[in-house]
Amino acid sequence: MVDVFFTKDGNTVYEGGNVDYIDNCYASYFSTFTLDRVMNVMKIPLPMGYSYKRSRLNLNHGLMRLATDQHVAEMLEDIGPTRTVDMYLIPPVLPHYLPWDYSIPIEQHVPEPESKKRK
Repeated sequence: MVDVFFTKDGNTVYEGGNVDYIDNCYASYFSTFTLDRVMNVMKIPLPMGYSYKRSRLNLNHGLMRLATDQHVAEMLEDIGPTRTVDMYLIPPVLPHYLPWDYSIPIEQHVPEPESKKRK
């Protein structure tokens, strides 16, 4: 099963993901660069998007994106007494390309003559 966010009865749900723990992180050195390095160590291909769930909130209202180091600083300020953060990895959405059908003849576009204006 693929990990995915979806809405079930009006509530955002996350299913199919794996749980991993990262421990002994130093807040003063924590950044998006650090997250990328952790992904390399865990052999998770980059690029990857990062989100976290704010403490005391659910996924409908508390899912925040970690795109900049300022977002990481806000996450670190939000850490509750358990000193844990629920993070979600969001792979990039790759475009789907349709195959080109070369058997269809290409027609040259011929513009229509201008219409006569009414007086």
